[in-house]
Amino acid sequence: MTQTEVAKKMGYRNPNFVSMMESNSSRVPIERCFELADILEMDRIWFLKRVLGDHYPQVSEELFSAASLRRLLDEAEQKEAA
Repeated sequence: MTQTEVAKKMGYRNPNFVSMMESNSSRVPIERCFELADILEMDRIWFLKRVLGDHYPQVSEELFSAASLRRLLDEAEQKEAA
């Protein structure tokens, strides 16, 4: 998919911002992360982890650490069992 096609699907008039995101001159807006992941047919969580890591590396690392994910899974299993 071209930058022009991505830009059009995201509602931008020209591909400049898409080019800037691709070259890391500009960050992917967090609020549009899932939209862009869907357009690019990428896994949303994988993409969110990368985007969040660009904006807030420490938050991303803590959120996606094995211990944090295990805690979330344990909490979900407890809720299902209740």
